[in-house]
Amino acid sequence: MQIYNTQLNTPIEIYTDQEPTTLAIPIPTKHPYLQIVLPKSVQESEYFKHNFSKILAHGYNSTEGDKLVIAITGARKIASVIHLMCQQRSYIRQQNTQEFIQLKRLAQTLTSQIITRPPPAKSKNIAAYEVVHDSNEMQRGTASAAHQTSKLAKKGHRAEEVFKQAEADRNIIDIEAFNGICYRLLLNEQTPKVRAIHDSSGKRLGLISRSIDNFRSLHDYYKAKKARYGRFRSPPQADLIEARIGRILAAAYFGEENDLHGGNIGYDPINLLSYKIDHDQATWPFTSKYRNANPQKIVEKTTRRAHGIRPVDAFPITQRDISNFPHLTDAKPNNFPDRSDSAVLNLTRIEENEDFIYDAFSIFLKAALTTKQVYSNIANATIRSEKLRERLVNHKTERSELLKTELIQNEKFAKFVFTHPNLKRQLLAELREYNEDYKATSPLHVDLAPIAQEFDRVKERCETLYFAQNDARLSAIFEAFYQPDNDYAQDLVFDSKERKNNTLRQLMTELQINKASAERLFVRASKLWLNKPENQSKLVQIQQAEERLDTILQDLIALDGKVGFFGGETCQLEDGKEIEIAKGAAAIFENYQEYKSGAQPSAVEALNKIIIQAHHSNNYQGHYFFNRRQEETSLFYQKVMSIEPDILQNIAEEPTSNCFGC
Repeated sequence: MQIYNTQLNTPIEIYTDQEPTTLAIPIPTKHPYLQIVLPKSVQESEYFKHNFSKILAHGYNSTEGDKLVIAITGARKIASVIHLMCQQRSYIRQQNTQEFIQLKRLAQTLTSQIITRPPPAKSKNIAAYEVVHDSNEMQRGTASAAHQTSKLAKKGHRAEEVFKQAEADRNIIDIEAFNGICYRLLLNEQTPKVRAIHDSSGKRLGLISRSIDNFRSLHDYYKAKKARYGRFRSPPQADLIEARIGRILAAAYFGEENDLHGGNIGYDPINLLSYKIDHDQATWPFTSKYRNANPQKIVEKTTRRAHGIRPVDAFPITQRDISNFPHLTDAKPNNFPDRSDSAVLNLTRIEENEDFIYDAFSIFLKAALTTKQVYSNIANATIRSEKLRERLVNHKTERSELLKTELIQNEKFAKFVFTHPNLKRQLLAELREYNEDYKATSPLHVDLAPIAQEFDRVKERCETLYFAQNDARLSAIFEAFYQPDNDYAQDLVFDSKERKNNTLRQLMTELQINKASAERLFVRASKLWLNKPENQSKLVQIQQAEERLDTILQDLIALDGKVGFFGGETCQLEDGKEIEIAKGAAAIFENYQEYKSGAQPSAVEALNKIIIQAHHSNNYQGHYFFNRRQEETSLFYQKVMSIEPDILQNIAEEPTSNCFGC
């Protein structure tokens, strides 16, 4: 059908799924649909810009040749658009009468088909709030001056919320609320709480988010520097890292965030904090349609980063994007700090910084471990449409699984997992912090058990990959610098502590790891060496030495309280229990602890040292009758000395330490 618009001075063509067009234009796949076709030239008129903005907010438009095509899908949105058109005086003409009767009937039919759903659990009723500030300009905690915003506060409460008003009652409101909780799960206090807000009839009005005190964006920082220095300047990279910008960028990458420019990143240069705000272009395969981009249509604008790519394909997860993060090659967000804002943000070689890697990769790991049940619970609390809930949950779950699959194949990530043994504890602590927002009975309270179990599986896969990549180098370094054969020689070449420290330094240098990780690799290298067929006899030797060391510990524990008048020394066992034993026995305990802690790497050498110490301790009898050594202690020394009689040749004639009360 055609209806005439007096302001545009042109007929407008309208097509529906019941009366489709014969023009060579794309037809929406979703039914019902309404297509409005106008000359492309009308976009320049002030009337169109002012009166069609609300209609455009209900769908998306495209240019096909010399035509502008506006497509609206869904009964609720079509009925709303027809209502908007009926209110326009520019359509009131006799020649439009029959057409508008037909359109109104269509609207009535569609309205009767609309299923009224109650607001989801986490949506808030605006009646519970009152306005404390009203402005069309950007407010603290909002994303863009393009959004119409105001400040609200819950009646009887002082905490302020930023109310971002929506142009239409559409699912984008629910999707952004869903994304808000998903981001909160990853970032905790680095993103404010977000909730949908509705009126008394249940109509969606927009979103509210907790206002961030003294909020300033990176854009504000750039402008302040330009005012002072004449050009935009990035915060120092060290400050960005301290502000944990890596967490923001990683969460946005996983969240398919299409619009992460500096205005959507909060930055506090005094307290060195960063925030993420405004999620209406996150999960871009879903939200693109609300930003006038057909999710299934290739982006034609050559100025767009995703030129030639469909929105549904704009966020692949690849090995090179993970390894080079945050410098993206395969993912194509329209705005991301590696390129947006004229690439002013200083990210040069930030991917090499260990603290940045920790922040980014820990977010990747948390996202990869998020379960379908967690996403389902968030969707149930934020999404009205059952169909949309199912699609979003499946999409997010598949993305988590895809990220996990790529992470456990990534060498850089494998090294990250291996070199951070406290990672699991930190991840669970962050999830417990997230859980503090909800009662234990709330569906949004995350069950940590399945996440902890999956973490263990991911860790095992990552360490397997790391060892596969490094075992050959590890063994070569171990054999060259530790010279393990010396542990089993009659006369030690030099102390194993020195050999171990040399080995640790080399591991740290060649593999670029910290000392704690080098210690773990040293233990692995020892096992790899002992498990070689040619070293089986030495493996037996070390096992025998370890058994004897364990027996010595039990004998030491049995000496608890067997001390002279002046007492002995207190020693703490691994379980925290304390024993009091003679000073000579305590010296033996110290040698044992040195081995168990890894400071003394050789079990054979540790046993030799203990035997030597037993001889030194036994040589001292005490000065006073009432402080003479207890019989049980003497028997212990004799038992230890009997282990290796031939070791006596290495014993110095004088004790190495004052052994009063041995």
